[in-house]
Amino acid sequence: DSGHAGVEAAMEKVNDALAAKDQDGVAVAQVEQAKRALTLGEVVQARRLLQRSITQALAELLPAKGEETGTTVVVPELSGKSAWTGRDWLFLTLSLIFLLVGVGMAFFFRPRDSVRELRRRLGSDTAVLRSTSDPA
Repeated sequence: DSGHAGVEAAMEKVNDALAAKDQDGVAVAQVEQAKRALTLGEVVQARRLLQRSITQALAELLPAKGEETGTTVVVPELSGKSAWTGRDWLFLTLSLIFLLVGVGMAFFFRPRDSVRELRRRLGSDTAVLRSTSDPA
C-alpha cells in the first residue's frame, strides 16, 4: 500500500526490524536506507531495499520437509456421501414422476400418422397429380 496508512505501517515494521535482537542474515544497512526512503516517500525504492535486505536470510533457510511446512492450518477432511436424506428421496421421486408424465404426454399427443406414412401418401398423391395433369 503506497498510501499514507501503508507507509506508516511499513515504517512501524522497519522500526521493529531495526530494534530486533536477532538480525542474522539481514542487511541492516539496507533496512536503514529503506527507512530513509520511506521517510522521503519513495515507496518503490524502499520496497526494493527491504526485499534485498532479507535475501541472505531467505537463502539460508532449508527447504521444508514432511510435516515441517510452516503451516498451522489443517483442512478438515471432506465428508463422503452419507445415506440418502428425505430431500434426496423426494428429488428422485419427483424426477421419476416428471419422466413418466413426459413419456405419457409424448405418447398421448403424438401425431396420428408416422413420417413413413406421410411420405408414402405424398409419393402416391404426386404420382396421381402427375398422371392427371399430363395431356398426352
